[in-house]
Amino acid sequence: MGLAKTITRREKTRKKRSISRKERRQQQRKVQVLIDERIAQVVREVLEKSLQDEVTMLLGRAKGERRDLEDLTLVTAKCNECGTQYRRQFYRAGFYERGILTFEVWGEISVPRISCVCGGMVDFEFTHLVPYGRIWFDVEERARELAGLCVSLRDSVEVLAWRNEQPLSIAT
Repeated sequence: MGLAKTITRREKTRKKRSISRKERRQQQRKVQVLIDERIAQVVREVLEKSLQDEVTMLLGRAKGERRDLEDLTLVTAKCNECGTQYRRQFYRAGFYERGILTFEVWGEISVPRISCVCGGMVDFEFTHLVPYGRIWFDVEERARELAGLCVSLRDSVEVLAWRNEQPLSIAT
């Protein structure tokens, strides 16, 4: 009686995958698009609210509230036409669109305008926005971090454009 008889091994058992890897990635990408859209919406809403709050502080009154003609408060803003700095002369004059790039998203925000009763536009520098700047400070800070880590400029541009999908020039 020999033991030369071979016994066949049983098959390895593992969980059956009901969802393919490709299908799972497609669904994850759809959810990621929704997340990115929501992040862009929140960033836009928060920035616009902070800009409107700045205008409210400058004017000393809420939106829709009448001007106090006896108010002799001087503010840092100045009219381009008549040169006045009295806030009683200023009023809200709508919005203009401005693109801004953050580390997470690129989007258009509505920046409030201020006008004077003489018909001129009011020069006012927002604390949240750099004049003529289209890049939010978090992108600049990340660029400095990458420079400190000795990452090349070309690689830095790719890293900075990874989340917001907006190409940057090396000079930026």
